[in-house]
Amino acid sequence: MYKTIGSGRQVGESSTDVNIANSRNLPGFVFDYDATENGRILIGHPIESDASLYNYGPSIRPTPE
Repeated sequence: MYKTIGSGRQVGESSTDVNIANSRNLPGFVFDYDATENGRILIGHPIESDASLYNYGPSIRPTPE
């Protein structure tokens, strides 16, 4: 696969992550790079770059009945 100049990816949770967390009614988190441009990182992003914990889904797990 060839790399396109200026291409990259969104950081943080994916829409699939959010859908699964919401369907199971569970909070989720992912540790990923801090965004550099419009919520994205570009190809060639330095591996030593800062990262953050991204939370998604419900804020708390419901109490079982």
